[in-house]
Amino acid sequence: MDIRTKLIFVLVLVTLGSMAVLGLTMYAQSEGALRDSRLELLEALAKSKRDGAEQVFEGWIDRVQLVASRTQLRISLREHNRGGTGSTQPTIQRILEDAVAAVGVIDALAIDDLEGHRLATAGGPSLFCPAGG
Repeated sequence: MDIRTKLIFVLVLVTLGSMAVLGLTMYAQSEGALRDSRLELLEALAKSKRDGAEQVFEGWIDRVQLVASRTQLRISLREHNRGGTGSTQPTIQRILEDAVAAVGVIDALAIDDLEGHRLATAGGPSLFCPAGG
């Protein structure tokens, strides 16, 4: 073999060796970057799931409070209809305010007694017509 052929083989081996070292280095770096991006995606997914679970939990708390308020409202209205006018009005007012705050789609609530007099309102009072009107 002449010197040129040996020189070409040496240059090819040096080139292949440097390409192999570069490939191994880049593989290690890209593997780390892929692992980091997967971890970030998993963390984002976990945060999203946690936020969703918290929203469901808060929604159920609001619903449970509304069920309790509904029962208390029924008791207060029954007591008001039996003649207890003064003591039930603040309770009814508080229950209506809690319901408007807990349910986002309700802008305002109002309750009239059997004679058509307004007992309590919550939310935007300008949304209501006068009682009986």
